[in-house]
Amino acid sequence: MVRTNRRLREMLFITFLSFVALFNRTDAADQTVNGRALLIGCTTYDHLDPSLHLQGPANDVAMMQDLLCRRFGFPQDRVIMLTEASGRAEFRPTRSNIEREFKRLGDEAQSGEQIVIFLAGHGTQQPDMTPSSDDSEPDGLDELFLPADVHAWDGSIGQVPNAIVDDELRIWLQVLERRGAIVTVIVDSCHSGTMTRGTGERSRQIAPGVLVPLEKFPQKAIGAQQNESSVGTATTRGVRQRDVLLDTSSVIAIYAAQSTEATVERLLPIDGEDRKPHGLLTYTLTQILSRSTEPITFRELVQQIQTQYAGWGRSAPTPMIEGRDRDREVLGLNVWPNRSRILLSRNGRGWTINAGLLLGVTQGSVLSVFSVEQNPATNPMGFVRVQIARTTDADVVPCDAQGQTLSQSLPDRGRCEIIFTDAGRMRLRVAIIATSSAPPEEVHRIRDLLPTATADDPEWKQIEVVETATNADWLISISGNTVSLIPVENGESDLNDSESNPLNRISPESPESVTADWLCKTLSRIARATNLKKIAAEANNLSKSGESVRVDLSVEFKGTSRSMDELRQEVLRNGENLTIRVVNPCQFPVDVTLLFIDNQYGIEAIFPQQGEINRLQPGNVVSFPTQVSAERSGIEHLVVIAVKSQRDVIDFTCLTQSPTDGRKRRGSSETAALESPLGQLLNHAILSEGLTRGMKQTSVNAHCLKLISWRVDP
Repeated sequence: MVRTNRRLREMLFITFLSFVALFNRTDAADQTVNGRALLIGCTTYDHLDPSLHLQGPANDVAMMQDLLCRRFGFPQDRVIMLTEASGRAEFRPTRSNIEREFKRLGDEAQSGEQIVIFLAGHGTQQPDMTPSSDDSEPDGLDELFLPADVHAWDGSIGQVPNAIVDDELRIWLQVLERRGAIVTVIVDSCHSGTMTRGTGERSRQIAPGVLVPLEKFPQKAIGAQQNESSVGTATTRGVRQRDVLLDTSSVIAIYAAQSTEATVERLLPIDGEDRKPHGLLTYTLTQILSRSTEPITFRELVQQIQTQYAGWGRSAPTPMIEGRDRDREVLGLNVWPNRSRILLSRNGRGWTINAGLLLGVTQGSVLSVFSVEQNPATNPMGFVRVQIARTTDADVVPCDAQGQTLSQSLPDRGRCEIIFTDAGRMRLRVAIIATSSAPPEEVHRIRDLLPTATADDPEWKQIEVVETATNADWLISISGNTVSLIPVENGESDLNDSESNPLNRISPESPESVTADWLCKTLSRIARATNLKKIAAEANNLSKSGESVRVDLSVEFKGTSRSMDELRQEVLRNGENLTIRVVNPCQFPVDVTLLFIDNQYGIEAIFPQQGEINRLQPGNVVSFPTQVSAERSGIEHLVVIAVKSQRDVIDFTCLTQSPTDGRKRRGSSETAALESPLGQLLNHAILSEGLTRGMKQTSVNAHCLKLISWRVDP
């Protein structure tokens, strides 16, 4: 469990990214925030091996600055950035420059002022050489953030020179708190992980033994580190979770992960032509804040991040939050724009829009076009389809309402509304990766089992074979005579250690069992479950208006009624009982389906069961007592699907599948379910049938999807 109210929990990890040139007008133009920020990004380290240098923090700082100024109305002259990009010695992220700017903040901070502290770079640990009775480290370690001029361990003084210790950060924050400022602390770093690069993820952490000799660490700390799980392909940025904050409502902390996890930076967006190294949480936060059309609290922000991770198929890290006032709106922004901010313009290449993947504009999506003054309730002047989507903009071509290309006159500087979002091909990307101990003949044999052109092979229609692990979702790992399937987040560390993360891998009974049929069935089963999670998670980012479908969920666990998001913080044990309750708060009936996804990618229908009617009238409540059966540790998920009732009762039990053989089990209302707008999308994404790859915006209000995840441990 995670400790609270002691010290720096993990040297926090948010990275509020921005829409670089996303909007031509300032989103927060109607509200200027009384705020200032100190943004620090360490990429180059003067006294460390070049292999330990980072790229992502510089990108994170630049986008953080843009977000704060554009989205949240921070005055640009009050956002100080310490990065190598400045090219000036006084703005490098060195120890003395960082300390100088913290002192300046302490001198200038005003009561009620919003202050954002952001540090991105490497973190590590050192022995706590001066423990006290009221501030001792249970593991005997201090957490460090590493400025650009940090040195290796100096035994004569018993510390890492120029490092920023968690105790110091706490004192600096106390000064701001005493001034009455409202502080959001952001440290983009974490503790565990290894420096591996094969999958495109880098850990932002300096491992024990690199700066500080291992013999200086308490033995209990070394043992704890060896038992911690890590994101093996990650480059962690940091330190263990410790809370540096005061128990007041003026300080909010968002953490990258639990103390046993790592967090990473990688090239993002994954499908973007202009992708750059960014922190995983950084990009996710930006995506969520970019798409929000109504106020969002810090608690809701973290919950949505957790949901999005689960939708991407990640079991780690687990972002967390502390602070008594976590239900406060993010950075106090009260005015959120409801009017579309997507603008159409023409340049030498053709037509472009100032929104891209960050805002949910995907290749194939269709947008209606209006003049800037035109009311969106009137008929549009035309339509455009997205040809190429980048992070913050996209190339488009004129089309009709169905997306068919045509020649038409459109207004330069027109305003656009998304009417159809293309979910894409929804394929699981798979790559082969092998250790030096893998027999070459076995590597060739496995490679020959995979199709060379998946688009033409109906048996492999949900799988896309890619050449490098950088672009993969899952890996076929070959180590010695062992062949396994592992998610890319576990990556190379799992390859080199047959005992690491064993419950996240899928292995056949024997190497000889790895046939084309076994690979196809197993990977397709993973793809179906992953796509269902992804669609449910993405549904949280779709804006709704007017009367829309929704359901409320709660759970009875250990004698206490909790929200499903509170359940996410628990670790469920084998044999524990819980009761899930679903309420229809709408003024009309809804048809509800609950699908359980286990950690071996089976999909089971919880509701309705055979013979049950799943139509809930307004105010109706249904309860589902269940017992945890945890044969394997991991993350499990509950997908809730609710649709506005029509003539036929709709349930989606046709999406169930066995956790071992991947066979589909059909439900009694298959026809009605799969012919609905949502059903057509799910049919294509999960069952690989039909042609519907997206959903019209007019259908968004008619359904509700929720993804809830929790951890289980035998």
